[in-house]
Amino acid sequence: MQPGGNVTGMTNFMNVLRAKRLELVSEIVPAAMVLGLLVNPTNPNAEADIRDLHAAAQALGQQLQ
Repeated sequence: MQPGGNVTGMTNFMNVLRAKRLELVSEIVPAAMVLGLLVNPTNPNAEADIRDLHAAAQALGQQLQ
């Protein structure tokens, strides 16, 4: 990534790190208040991922779309 570039993706295979990864994004781009979340709705973990990430985002003062 070049300075001033965009973060274009991240994977979320380790469920225990959901909130920590969101904190990392917050540290990298502190002005980001609204973040996009892409999930596979057929994944059995999708609902838990969404729920946990929304809670983590709320704790950081961010919003997930």
